[in-house]
Amino acid sequence: MRSVYLRGLPPLLLLLAGGVWAGSSARPASEVRIGGALYRQSLAATAWVQAPNKGKGTGWVLDASRRWLITNYHVVGENETVEVIFPCAAEDAGRIVAERSWYVENVPRLRKTGQALRGRVVRRNRESDLALVELPALPSGVKALRLAKEGARPGERVHVVGNRYDCESLWVWTTGHVRQAQTLREGYFSAGRQLAKGARVLVAQTPINEGDSGAALVNDRGEVVGVAAAVAWEMQGAGLFIDGRAVRELIGLMTDEAVSPAERGPNNGRSAPRDIYSRGLRSLVLVQSPASDRHASGFVLDHARRLVLTTSVAVGKHETVEITAPVYQDGEVVAEAVFYRREDRLLRQKKRRVPGVVLAKDERRNLALLELESVPDELEEVRLADKAPSPGDGLHVLGNPLRTEVLWVYTAASVRQLAHANLDQTTDGPDPAVVLVQASLGEGDGGGPLLNDDGKLVGVVSGKSAPQQQISYALEVREVRDFLAETRPRWTPSTSNQFVQRGILFRKARQYERALLDLNEAVQLDPGHAVAHEERGRVHHLLESDKRALADCDRAIQLDPKLAGAYATRADVRSARGELDKALADCNTALHLDAHNARAFSIRGHVRLLRGDARGALADCDEAIWLDRRLPRAHLYRGQVHARNDEHDKAIADFTQALRLDPRLAEAYRCRGDSHWSKSDVQASRDDYEEALKLNAKDALAWFGRGRALLTRGEHDRALADFTHAMRLRRDHVVSVLREFDRRAAELCQEEKDRPERCVELLRQGLLIVQPFVKERPEIDKAIAEGLERAGREQDLRKRAALLRKTLASIR
Repeated sequence: MRSVYLRGLPPLLLLLAGGVWAGSSARPASEVRIGGALYRQSLAATAWVQAPNKGKGTGWVLDASRRWLITNYHVVGENETVEVIFPCAAEDAGRIVAERSWYVENVPRLRKTGQALRGRVVRRNRESDLALVELPALPSGVKALRLAKEGARPGERVHVVGNRYDCESLWVWTTGHVRQAQTLREGYFSAGRQLAKGARVLVAQTPINEGDSGAALVNDRGEVVGVAAAVAWEMQGAGLFIDGRAVRELIGLMTDEAVSPAERGPNNGRSAPRDIYSRGLRSLVLVQSPASDRHASGFVLDHARRLVLTTSVAVGKHETVEITAPVYQDGEVVAEAVFYRREDRLLRQKKRRVPGVVLAKDERRNLALLELESVPDELEEVRLADKAPSPGDGLHVLGNPLRTEVLWVYTAASVRQLAHANLDQTTDGPDPAVVLVQASLGEGDGGGPLLNDDGKLVGVVSGKSAPQQQISYALEVREVRDFLAETRPRWTPSTSNQFVQRGILFRKARQYERALLDLNEAVQLDPGHAVAHEERGRVHHLLESDKRALADCDRAIQLDPKLAGAYATRADVRSARGELDKALADCNTALHLDAHNARAFSIRGHVRLLRGDARGALADCDEAIWLDRRLPRAHLYRGQVHARNDEHDKAIADFTQALRLDPRLAEAYRCRGDSHWSKSDVQASRDDYEEALKLNAKDALAWFGRGRALLTRGEHDRALADFTHAMRLRRDHVVSVLREFDRRAAELCQEEKDRPERCVELLRQGLLIVQPFVKERPEIDKAIAEGLERAGREQDLRKRAALLRKTLASIR
């Protein structure tokens, strides 16, 4: 058995590839066939191909008049000729001789009767892994297959007659469904040669194997839509078939011929699965948790409320996830996963990738309910079926398998049984009702919809499957209904408490404006709800509206003087306003009321650090972490204490832990960047500042930090721009900026003693960018102007640099 490898993917088993041409055909293309009729039609064109180097595969007749046969390049190799054997009729009428051993034993006899012929390889193409063989004659009864003018689409039923090596019989019939189409960016390897690089392939749920290579993949009308090429084991053994259009290119036929309605067949050639795929795809989404390259599936449940259903595994412990909707071009879905990785900015700009907040999770059922920031208008919601399917029913799955380069994949499924099963997420509670389906599904398909022939939801793919049995588990639709009923308060709250709880979810997800809407509603429903006021005060503080935050905290304390959280929040607000004594008093009150309040300990630690009490700050942060090791700000504040003590390795460790707990904590990135800078790791500091600015473009310290790193690396123009941003946000950065220019100028003067031009220009630009930010200080503005003028009159560049540095020092 030979194997090929897709670069960056698990191994593929090399097979035959085949295609069919729009040449001579025994029957009109519009006639749809099933079962035996399709098999007989394919069989009449199919041959067993053997190359001198013992390469064995399959081929099929493309043009009877020209005696052309198509197979794979990797089957014929570099041989000039190959042996082609056609099936023989058995002595008893009605069947063919299928035993492989019979053909091996009777090759000389078959050559005499014309059933075995020596064909000449007249064309081969490594990029499409196809080869064209010309035969000297054709046995009686051999007919050509017709090449389809329309490509196959996901959900379409397809068939293959091949000669797989692991079967004692030849001319073996296989059927399945197209799952998706993709482009093989790196192709695969056979005998050390790279093949099919950039080739367009169909991924089909058809069990093929080595020896099938070169076989024709035909649709229900017997038209060739692809050529068997390889097995994608990473997709549970799906077959890869070179797109039939590559056969046209191999033989140089025109591909823009009109297709008449008669050729398309009834219902425009679309089978029920193909229609269900097209409709179901309008609800399917890709689900990704923050900072992860893994993904899962989900689907739109309620368009108006922007609700999506997925698995609890997909969201993990995160409050938010990223949702990506399929993109269409020229009426076809873009299936290549690399597009969705590469075009992140464009997807966000076009609102095809948006954040979703986790409203509810149920680990027992492995379900999670999301509310999206927005939903594209063209997406549709899935309708729930009234009842569960029955064993034997055919079903349809849409998903996004992992470890492949293709998304939006169709899989045909059949119900094996209904049961109750543990979905491996928890042992709490009774096992949920599940549908056992026979289908090749994987982890990335988890959260995808299981649809019946009406396109209605009968289950949700759980991601759990039985090893090597092609049995997968889907949560039954009644469990979905029960989950939605139990979580209704999260997506349609009606009481003050329910609005508060949902407001907290949005606050944790950093959707502060959305949280504010719910908390406003809570206060309106119950003006005496102390926790609602406390939570609203916390959100106002996060929105930098500290006056409103204080008012809400005061009201919460007035309503409930023992509400420790309100004192902690007010301490946080007062700390930000510089009212450190009042903040410390509030922290002490909070801890008097609740001695185990980790948040109050962490805030008090921060306040003590700002007051210069590093020892007390460290003790408070340690206690906060002892009480709640998952509190990101406790690690952030302790890292700041370590940084103050010049223990930067410890500081970096704490900042890193804070970011593990909250990857969007911009302050932790900026503080870690400062510690990296103190350790002279300029590149690491620059990277952290850039991450901080992605999350918070208003962080003046991050702008300054990145400017300092850029200046050190000699990227002076970018540094000037960053320093300008920093001073715009905080004018008190002027002195720090001037200090950095002086430092860098001193370095340049030392490094480039004989060429002071860069030093002079840097000092001049530094003074110029600072000047607009000191206009309210006329004496400084005047000093800069006079210093620049004096330096401009000096012809000696070294003396000019000295004058500029003297001016800079005088205004610092």
